[in-house]
Amino acid sequence: MNQFLKDAMRGVEGSARFAAQKVLWRLFLEISVGLIGLAGLGFITVSAFLALSASLGAALAALLTGLGLLLAAGGCVAILKKPWSKQQVANAPKASPIPSATDPTGVAATVAFTAAFVLARYLGDDKPD
Repeated sequence: MNQFLKDAMRGVEGSARFAAQKVLWRLFLEISVGLIGLAGLGFITVSAFLALSASLGAALAALLTGLGLLLAAGGCVAILKKPWSKQQVANAPKASPIPSATDPTGVAATVAFTAAFVLARYLGDDKPD
């Protein structure tokens, strides 16, 4: 392997490591935010139950708290089932097709790539001849 290829591979490895660290850090933050939010929601639910049980009684407070949580879950399901996400996928731009070997532009691209590859191998440090 020539030095250029080694340097390129080190660069790719470094950027991949940096990207992985960035993704893992973001994932850790998102999980932390989710857990903190769940704890906050739990405390709000408990305080609402305690307030309702002081004024209405424990049985009615439990019923109202359960119904409120079921309504919240139903609202989340309704938001997830909204059709706007399907419309965005349908309106996504179409990818251009991969040129075939019979297509003149595909042949030209293949010839240009092969010529560049052979030239790079010839000009590199590791000459086969």
